[in-house]
Amino acid sequence: VMSESQPDSRKFRPEDRMRRRSEYLRAQQDGRRVHTASFVLLLQPSEGKQLGITVTKRVGVAVVRNRVKRLVREVFRLDRRWCPDACQVVVVARPSASRLDFAAVRAELHGAQKSLLKAATRFDVGAQA
Repeated sequence: VMSESQPDSRKFRPEDRMRRRSEYLRAQQDGRRVHTASFVLLLQPSEGKQLGITVTKRVGVAVVRNRVKRLVREVFRLDRRWCPDACQVVVVARPSASRLDFAAVRAELHGAQKSLLKAATRFDVGAQA
C-alpha cells in the first residue's frame, strides 16, 4: 500500500532512466565496473539514481532481450537500495542472463550492492584529491 505523500515513489519515471548515448559511453569509458555471474554493472557519478540497460544480440532474440530488460527495470523499480545514491548504473547483460527469472535477477543485483557501494566511494576519493 502506497502512502499519499509518495504517490510515484515506486514508478520508473523518465528521470530514473539514462537516455543519451553520451551517458552510456561515458559510463563505459570512465565508470567503475562490478562483475556478477550474468551482468556487468558500470557505475558513474551523477545527480540522482539513474538506470541504463544494455542487452546485445549475444543474449538472445528480441523477445529474450526485452524480457531481460523488463526484469532489470522491475528490480530497480521495486527496490533501489542496491543502487548507490547519486550514481548512474548501466546494467550490461551477459548471455547467461537470458536464463534468469525475476528472483535470480533480484538476488544477483542485490548481491552486488556491497561492491557497488565500494566502487561509489572511490568516486568521492578521486574528487577530493
